[in-house]
Amino acid sequence: MTTPAALDSLARRGRLVVISAVGTRTVELNLVDLYHRELRILGADSGKLDVSASAARLSLLAPRFETGEFRPLPVTRYFDLTDGAHAYRAVAEGTPGRVVIRP
Repeated sequence: MTTPAALDSLARRGRLVVISAVGTRTVELNLVDLYHRELRILGADSGKLDVSASAARLSLLAPRFETGEFRPLPVTRYFDLTDGAHAYRAVAEGTPGRVVIRP
């Protein structure tokens, strides 16, 4: 489960945006830590966006990755497309970093 680690990695007044749930849908968190550090957890249902709206969001995010303000997690596992089920299982089991499926 990555949510506790993601919260621990946030700076004071940091934000965690949640767009999906893998494995369990519930998490335990320390509310005192949450409000002392003034953290925010936001949910974003990207499934409600059409292609144009998704593209607009990506165009807002891209410059932050290009400047280094946002840094993606390193790729730690690669899977062939034919091995996609194993890739999803690796994510569900908490593989750290990014899991990539190659065509």
